[in-house]
Amino acid sequence: MLLMISTSDQWVWGMSPEAWLTVAAVLLGPILAVQAQKWVERRREERNRKLWLFRELMATRGTRLSARHVEAINLIELEYSAGRTKQKTVWEAWKSYVDALDKTPVDAAAQASHFQKRDDLFVDMLYEMGTYLGFGFDKVAIRRNCYTPVAHGYVEEDLNIIRKGLAKIFTSKSTAVPIRTVNDKYEGPPLVSAQDLYKATPLK
Repeated sequence: MLLMISTSDQWVWGMSPEAWLTVAAVLLGPILAVQAQKWVERRREERNRKLWLFRELMATRGTRLSARHVEAINLIELEYSAGRTKQKTVWEAWKSYVDALDKTPVDAAAQASHFQKRDDLFVDMLYEMGTYLGFGFDKVAIRRNCYTPVAHGYVEEDLNIIRKGLAKIFTSKSTAVPIRTVNDKYEGPPLVSAQDLYKATPLK
């Protein structure tokens, strides 16, 4: 412990309190500046990850079966913590939505109300994320301001039919694809329909 000399009002080592403060500032200033910069960078990176996550969910909210959307849903738990007060509402909204995804009723009559509740929980989750990040989206805008071309649904349906048909062929659960010989100028109906693929006779 340093002692003061009452007659000269100086430290024993011949330095005044102002001099010691100057030395401390010179030594600690760069260290504190580096630590402060690292803290700012961590906060910026954390916010950027949350912004990317919110953007992915908003961009894919019309195609919730897409790989991008599912990946973003699964990353929410990593970016939001129930132990942080400001993030807790987002985490709780995410947990309620995921629980609804895992509990689809078997009864067809109950599925309609369940799907509506699940959609409401999804909108609530996006609303809480937007509020946390400082966006002014309301729940109506989140639900309705989404464009999904009808053609995308047709493409997904066609790809699903093709996938199922090829899977049956390659796993020996179906006969070969139906083949017909036609004129080069044939302009009739499609040669192979979805019904043709599903009605193929399984191999014995």
